[in-house]
Amino acid sequence: DIHIKGSARSIDGVHIRDTIEQVAEQHPELVSHFGGHAAAAGLTIRKENFEAFKTAFTNCIAAMEESLFQATLWTDGELPASALQL
Repeated sequence: DIHIKGSARSIDGVHIRDTIEQVAEQHPELVSHFGGHAAAAGLTIRKENFEAFKTAFTNCIAAMEESLFQATLWTDGELPASALQL
């Protein structure tokens, strides 16, 4: 068996380790090992299971609240054209 390893970084509101755990619980044959925390995780899977893992993981993400994936840009306001210099 050929195994592949991956690492992940998350965004606010998405607990990446728990999401991988959800895939492992629903499809125990797909994930060999995993660990991490809310913001980062790592996992090992068999190469032959990559596409199935990708589908299951994508489905878990798609089931999350859509607003988690809307970026918020915080600014002090619009910069007037007169403040720009080359």
